[in-house]
Amino acid sequence: MIYAIHGKGGPGSGNAKWASYYQDAPAIANSWRMGGDIEGPMRPSWAGILRLIDSEVADKTTGISGPNSWNDCDMMVVGQGLSATEDRAHVSMWAMLASPMIVGYDLRNTSAATIAALTHPAIVKISQDPLGKQATLVPPASAATTQVWRRPLAGGGVAVALLNRGEAAAKISFTLAEVGWAGSSAKVSDVWSGGEVTAAEKYGLTVGAHAAEVLVLSE
Repeated sequence: MIYAIHGKGGPGSGNAKWASYYQDAPAIANSWRMGGDIEGPMRPSWAGILRLIDSEVADKTTGISGPNSWNDCDMMVVGQGLSATEDRAHVSMWAMLASPMIVGYDLRNTSAATIAALTHPAIVKISQDPLGKQATLVPPASAATTQVWRRPLAGGGVAVALLNRGEAAAKISFTLAEVGWAGSSAKVSDVWSGGEVTAAEKYGLTVGAHAAEVLVLSE
């Protein structure tokens, strides 16, 4: 409807392509869906979460994400059927991707664990970072099961997500240079645990199956 009003047709009309749809979107809206619904045929699934994360890479929309211009991965399904580990990864990646963090269910009937995941102060701080930059996949795009994502933050910090898409725990490592950190060392804060270490040149963690760990690099 919005595209028709603005005389732009739409991604499903004529020769219009999705790539053009996303490039035109910031001129007429401040948020747009990036793919199909997050839920599977019966309930939310890990595969559904990964599909929408992958859409952020396939559609090459990172450059249009920023303040008042948000790539929306879809409403969140935390606490609606995923495991606790998958829920945490779901929240982590939506925050890293600067996707609107919206839920569509009755929070009065939601568990304390779900509320804690959705309102974790350090995760919300990344989600709402005023720079508004979306995370990008660090090349090489790793194997099919492990990925490193980086998101620049206001004030010069960098948020890093270590995503294990696979079925077994795996060590995921990165160099400071790979995630855009110019210094020879950095303070590394673990968002979920609150722990801090100093890393020189390279850092890594063992990440569980269907899990994500989020780190913030700072001086």
